Amino acid sequence: MFATRAPAGNQLIAMGNVIIGGFSGVFRSIDHGDNWTQAQDGLPINATIRAFTQMGSILFAATDRGIFRSSDSGITWSPMDTILTNHWHATSIATIGSSLFVGVQNYNDTEAWLSTDSGANWIPASNGLVFDSSGEAFPYVTALASKGGNLFAGTDYGGPVGGVFESTDLGASWTSIAPNIDATSLASNGAFLY
Repeated sequence: MFATRAPAGNQLIAMGNVIIGGFSGVFRSIDHGDNWTQAQDGLPINATIRAFTQMGSILFAATDRGIFRSSDSGITWSPMDTILTNHWHATSIATIGSSLFVGVQNYNDTEAWLSTDSGANWIPASNGLVFDSSGEAFPYVTALASKGGNLFAGTDYGGPVGGVFESTDLGASWTSIAPNIDATSLASNGAFLY
């Protein structure tokens, strides 16, 4: 354990602990950030943590090496054995009830996926995340957040094409609600979307 300022990165406060992840891996504090320990057990060396979410007592981490889960408050991590883990960079992750959503990217393709069984199986959830009339330009799903029963996707296409999308049907379809912006981060406090 070491005392230092908080490592930079994405943050999740879960089960009384503070979990932070970024380019340096995962760090965990059990005393509100006064002391930090690295919690890399089970994660690939040099994995970049993109986002965290929590479903009950299970933590999920979206990384550039796939999706990982922890059932011990972030002390150890295990890869989720799916096609997403093996072939995609996970860029964002969120939950609504027992549904787990992940934004993924692989080379020139990007998609959103839904799992209703804690990540054992996945189905596409990208219908409506297409910007151009040809249907060929997909935005990068850089952020996911839930508010009530709705899911929001922040997208970035590296230029004027991007925005915020909303799904009211667990990712079956999406509607653009804030077009032409690069939305690389989203958060919700239950009442508002930021």
